[in-house]
Amino acid sequence: MNRLILHIGPHKTGSTYIQRELFNSKEKLLTNNLLYPSTMLEMFGHTGLANSIKTNSLSDFKSEISDINNFSGDVILSSENFFNLDELGIKILEESLEYNDVEIIVFYRQPTIRLLSLWHEYVKSGMTLSYSEFSSRHISKPFMSEELNISIKLNLFLKYFKSGDVRIIDYDESVANKNTLRSFMEAIGRKGLLDESYAVINKRINFYDLEVLRCLHHLSKGGELKGHALRLKYFKNRYIFKEILDKRIFPFLSGNSIPLKIGGSFIDHAMADLMNNEYAFKVSNNGNFEIENILLPSSVWMLNLEMVSEIHGIYTMLVDMD
Repeated sequence: MNRLILHIGPHKTGSTYIQRELFNSKEKLLTNNLLYPSTMLEMFGHTGLANSIKTNSLSDFKSEISDINNFSGDVILSSENFFNLDELGIKILEESLEYNDVEIIVFYRQPTIRLLSLWHEYVKSGMTLSYSEFSSRHISKPFMSEELNISIKLNLFLKYFKSGDVRIIDYDESVANKNTLRSFMEAIGRKGLLDESYAVINKRINFYDLEVLRCLHHLSKGGELKGHALRLKYFKNRYIFKEILDKRIFPFLSGNSIPLKIGGSFIDHAMADLMNNEYAFKVSNNGNFEIENILLPSSVWMLNLEMVSEIHGIYTMLVDMD
């Protein structure tokens, strides 16, 4: 019987890397009776499909979905945005895909470190919340947060994909062993089919650049240069104001930063226990949780008028550039 392999992410668990490798190997996969559709894509993943459900435009992909449902072999659909679907969206996705044999693939990453990585990514894209502002609503009620407690969303998928089987992959272990793709292929029963390239995608930028970018996003509200375009322009032209950053702004940020330890918290231990109890999934760390020691700029640095003036100057330069 045909099998649907639904890789739902979530965000910041190596999904883009896996999608790129699957996309680049789609001909080899096809010769092995595995379809990785080259339609409904954004970058390398099937985010177009996930987003069409959110925007009530799934009918735009009627032909593509028909091709998937009629394929004689196994089909892989992959998008982190599947994880972001609400309950109605998951129901619509299930109803559109005519499969009785479904495997739901999800990567488990230490929750508090994943939360930090999510905040980092959102700031890069235009969010202006500080880490404490962003994380507090999750950490205050961790078991009600879908970002910290991924079982909430997994249970919704299993509610509608009633014949579905969940395969959980330890992201932290796969990164440590540099076998993220191999772990994915093994989980879907195709061990050894694809080779690992292990190229890092979406690398973090340093926290001082991130803080400058967060402030630039604040200034960009209501302007034409904002979000992704602002980030690209900042890094493309960073060499122009490198001296201002290195000699004035970054040293000031360094002197007004707070040391934080992320990882190995009661939340990480509690969620690991929950995943073990609900899905018999054991985090492969032998009780040794990864801890990140970071320095995050304190928000009080923005009260310094000299620094605010420097950031305004950088923003004005970026806006005035062609």
